[in-house]
Amino acid sequence: MSTKIKTVVALLWLNLALCCSAGSLPPVEGNRLESSARDAEDVEDPVTAIRIIHPPDGAIEKPPVMFKTFIDLRPGTTQLFEALYEGGSLCLEANGEIVHCSPLDESTFWYHHLGNCTARAFLIRSGSFIPENRGSYSQSPPVTFTQVDEVEFNEHIAREIEKHDKRHRAGYQQSLVEWAETKQRLPDEEILNHLQSTPTSINESATDPVLVVGVRTAVVANFPFRQAIRETWASNAVLPHGVKVVFLGCRPYAEVADGFLDNAFEEVSLRRIWESVELEKQVYGDLSTDELDCDDSR
Repeated sequence: MSTKIKTVVALLWLNLALCCSAGSLPPVEGNRLESSARDAEDVEDPVTAIRIIHPPDGAIEKPPVMFKTFIDLRPGTTQLFEALYEGGSLCLEANGEIVHCSPLDESTFWYHHLGNCTARAFLIRSGSFIPENRGSYSQSPPVTFTQVDEVEFNEHIAREIEKHDKRHRAGYQQSLVEWAETKQRLPDEEILNHLQSTPTSINESATDPVLVVGVRTAVVANFPFRQAIRETWASNAVLPHGVKVVFLGCRPYAEVADGFLDNAFEEVSLRRIWESVELEKQVYGDLSTDELDCDDSR
């Protein structure tokens, strides 16, 4: 057999082998897919918990309510979760009825229902929610909340604010000027008694060491914070012996843009602020506005 004939025969055998191999690929790939599906069933689920984080349990809400869920995963299993739950969905159940199902990346849902509601979320790998299989799905603990109309909701908010205020002293949200006006309405004798009963310096000998704690403050805006500090960790009952807390702030603004002081009301407002700052200095003796040599901006 000549060399040319041998070459042609070899090429024919090669083409035949390739055709046979190509023809056998689909069954092999199909077997791999079936094997992957079986392996996915055997892999430990990366999801450890699913929770409804809004609305919170026991909440009173105004409709519509937007549901927010959170999925907890085992550490390092994000890619596994994406592979297993590709094409998965999140379903929401309200009062025993599935009211919404959507892909995981499109799971925003607004729910409108006046009255009490018990909700639960289900995580599904693929397909639709099947009631008979509910026990096999990852599911959240139930969350119970109530939806009320706008009038009842506003009344609820007002009650909550009142409860919150009762846990604090009267006037805890007063501004500096409001506090000063309250003090100035007191009889002169009562103001003097208050000044005498409020220690403004440490009664120590000159040789005793003193630790001074400086707190930077916005003189006008941060008055409620200074009051909170004075009544808690900087109170005389709490501060250790030989410790003094002072508040350091910039001088309240005194210069304004041209034309601003044409309004008499603004002149009075500026004067009240300065008077209030001076009264706070006299009453507490712990506020300084000159040491930093700066001015507050308006």
